[in-house]
Amino acid sequence: MSKAMLRGSTALVLMSLLALGGCNKTTGQTIGSIVGVVGGTVLGAQFGKGAGQLVATAIGATAGYLIGDWVGEMLDPKDTEAVQQTTIQTLDAGGDGEQVTWNNPDTGAHAEITPTNTRQVTAEVEVKRPKVVASPVGMTIIGDERAILKGANVRSAPTTDASILRGLPADTAVNVIGSVENGNWYLVGQDGKAIGYVYHTLVGQIDTAPEIQTAAVEVASDPDAEKIANEEIVASDDDVIDLDAEFETETLMVQTTCRDLSMKVSDGSETEEQNYSACKSPDGVWELG
Repeated sequence: MSKAMLRGSTALVLMSLLALGGCNKTTGQTIGSIVGVVGGTVLGAQFGKGAGQLVATAIGATAGYLIGDWVGEMLDPKDTEAVQQTTIQTLDAGGDGEQVTWNNPDTGAHAEITPTNTRQVTAEVEVKRPKVVASPVGMTIIGDERAILKGANVRSAPTTDASILRGLPADTAVNVIGSVENGNWYLVGQDGKAIGYVYHTLVGQIDTAPEIQTAAVEVASDPDAEKIANEEIVASDDDVIDLDAEFETETLMVQTTCRDLSMKVSDGSETEEQNYSACKSPDGVWELG
């Protein structure tokens, strides 16, 4: 199959999956049914973790290899998967100009992956949310699975004046779709749908949550901070407002992160190099082209 055909298949599968959404992932709930890409080009290969993992797996099953057919043509499937995971980790955490290497001494395969530039871009997305949840105006995409640190009330809008929709106990996993109000509030989701807004200091990385369960919420210049630090959390089994009643979909302009990436891959005898631009999609997937 030619590269053009493979990339065409990838785009078709991604658009179908974003349209369907609602599937559980192996490490968390989907955000794909909450937010879907509207404009722009679906690029040649997909990377994902957490909420985006099922999208990446399904695309790989149809289109061959997740990181570009040129890599799959050079390496065996296990080495291709290893290069894929290394690239995901590099996109998530590698600094600009920092080369990350991978090698398999048994096969002689190796790869060099280097982010060269990171930037914020404007993208158009569709946001599906309950009507009782306010529009996320000025949202910056995060697309990550995180945990509630010490209990949190979920609100209908990014302010302490908004009504409380439900409470979430400590250690509850949530999909952080994006941030609003200068990063002070997160639009969060569970079970494939948006559920409302949580103050940013009440949400943290999953692997660090146990260490800071009792940490005090920062009382900064933000007027919401002190109220949130002292308020009572609604019982976790008590949904104050029915979030399943009605949904609506709207098109928004959001900010997201893009990274330029240089990849050099060798099977031990032949070496190829290509450059990509990768952008973080709303469901946590890196779209690579």
